[in-house]
This record gives sequence, C-alpha cells and structure tokens, in this order.
Amino acid sequence: MEVSTEGIAPVWLRAGDSAIFRTGTWATWYVPTYVRKHAVVRTNLPGPLRLQVIWGRRAKHLLRRLLGRGAAPETPRL
Repeated sequence: MEVSTEGIAPVWLRAGDSAIFRTGTWATWYVPTYVRKHAVVRTNLPGPLRLQVIWGRRAKHLLRRLLGRGAAPETPRL
C-alpha cells in the first residue's frame, strides 16, 4: 500500500513494515489490493509526565535487580 502526505514523497509499505502517524498529522492511503492492517491508538503524555513514567520504571527495575527478584512482568508502554 502507498502512504502519502503533503510535502513528503509517497512511501510503499509491504508485509512486515510498520509506520508511525503522529497526533495531528494526516495521510492518504492507496491500497490496490486487500491488506491486513494492525493499528495501535494511544494517548500521548505531556513531556514532563512521560519522563517521570520512564524514570519510575527504571527505578522499579533497578530495585527489583538489587532485591534479587528478577525482571518484572512486561507492562504496556505509554
């Protein structure tokens, strides 16, 4: 499938490719034949809050390692 947007050359995406569409942007898709698509929609956190989440996760991981509890189960990223 071809993805295009104003000011950027069209890009062809094939099986196994991925793309990020930032909040507030738009794109036109040209799909000549059926393709199966997978989308993840998430809310972006403000920069300072996102950094707090990242540092909190790092601190949690470090504490688990220091206490010998191994790796924590994977949690969804924000």
